[in-house]
Amino acid sequence: MAIMRVVLWKPLILTVVALVGLSIFTYFFNTKLSIILVLAALGIISRIPAGYSTYLNPLEMIDFFGVSIALAYGPIIGSIFSLVTFLASRLFLPGEWPMYTIKWALTIAMGAPIFYFLFPLVGDIGTLFTLMIIWNTISYTWILTPLLEREALMTEIYYDIALMPMAILHRIIISAIGGEFLHQLLLSGSTKIVYIYIFAAVFATVLWFGKSILKRFNDYVNRTKLFDVDRESAIKAVVEKTGFDFGEARGLIVAALVLAVALSAGQWGQGHIFDAREGIKNLFIAIPVVALSLFAHEKAHKWAAQRYGGYAKFEPAWPAMAFSVVVGIISGGWAIMTAVGSSLVRQFKRLGFKLVWFGPTSQAKMVLLGPFVSLMLVVFAKVMMGYFGETTLLKDLFRFNLWMTFFNMVPLVVPYEKGTIEKPIFPGFDGAYVLGGNPMLYFGFLAFAIFVVAGIYFLPWWVALGLGFIIGFIIWTIAHTEQAGLRRHPSGG
Repeated sequence: MAIMRVVLWKPLILTVVALVGLSIFTYFFNTKLSIILVLAALGIISRIPAGYSTYLNPLEMIDFFGVSIALAYGPIIGSIFSLVTFLASRLFLPGEWPMYTIKWALTIAMGAPIFYFLFPLVGDIGTLFTLMIIWNTISYTWILTPLLEREALMTEIYYDIALMPMAILHRIIISAIGGEFLHQLLLSGSTKIVYIYIFAAVFATVLWFGKSILKRFNDYVNRTKLFDVDRESAIKAVVEKTGFDFGEARGLIVAALVLAVALSAGQWGQGHIFDAREGIKNLFIAIPVVALSLFAHEKAHKWAAQRYGGYAKFEPAWPAMAFSVVVGIISGGWAIMTAVGSSLVRQFKRLGFKLVWFGPTSQAKMVLLGPFVSLMLVVFAKVMMGYFGETTLLKDLFRFNLWMTFFNMVPLVVPYEKGTIEKPIFPGFDGAYVLGGNPMLYFGFLAFAIFVVAGIYFLPWWVALGLGFIIGFIIWTIAHTEQAGLRRHPSGG
């Protein structure tokens, strides 16, 4: 039985040579068409790595060229270029998954006009091509896959997570090196088109002599089973490696997006002047800041619970998230209602059927570690400001974790839906559990946190942190002497 080749090299080479030759001939009559033809050839060449390995799909550049053409020659031309070139490239890759070709061709065809109209708001080529990654993921995975291939959704999510770092790095490098150059070239139709011919020749040569390397790379990744997605639980397995289950991860992702909107609500221009470009940039700075801060806070709860023989589970509170967005927008990003969920601490049964029972001080310590980690991020942000200045990222990190520390320590307890602790209408704040478990520990931590924050404004950070730790250690020791730690339930044996 004949083995289907991954890439049909002979017809591919003939097609590329024909496109480049036609481009050179056309240059003397129609510069625009000449550039489009050579970009089509280069786009087809960039698809070769994907023909060898699914893991190299992020290296494709037809979407990059399609948006560039749309910005210079109009959204319809850019869309047609993207759709036709990508579908035509499928002729040379007989082993490619057909639905991938269809979904990706539709994604980049829709993306060209979208980014044409988005560019005046963004105003920066590099930022525009970075946003392209987000659009590609939303369209391909979350719109077209549920519509055209619902059974493959979990597999596509898995690939998004695994390949996203490569996609982001590739787009940043391409846009930084050639984004602005290509944009100006398309606008001017300059004789510098020769550089594209040279680049295409070099790129094709590297791929031709690197065929064996691509094949070995694909074989190696297959052996590692790093991308083994033949089971529906693949994405859940990846998420669970972080220590959170799929439901928790979903809640944390939504919470991060919601709180990022609230945090950046006042950063969409200066004064009363609205600036969409500035706002989008600041929103995308706020998202990773909030996500990492939330992850650290909730991971601290989990780690502390495990140390005491139990576990903590993050339960999102959807009404609280909606309330946080409203408050953030009304206050212009000044007030951040960070309590958008709660970590419910539970016990494990250990060997011998002995039930671990948490004392009040033990539970207070488990909950308190979250605000403590947030406070350390406040100190870290302030220290970094001393070295790098008050950048937007560091100011967001400082301000968000300041709210995470003190707002979560408000000792507020509110009713739960249907009398159960599983679905809080508004979550009980960390401060309620700490104050109820050990008042001395609660007021001691507040004193420690206030002293540290005040100290880093008026003292060297290492002096403020050192004195704060001394005070905190004294208070912690006093609280610990109450001997209200772990106790076994009387019926536990």
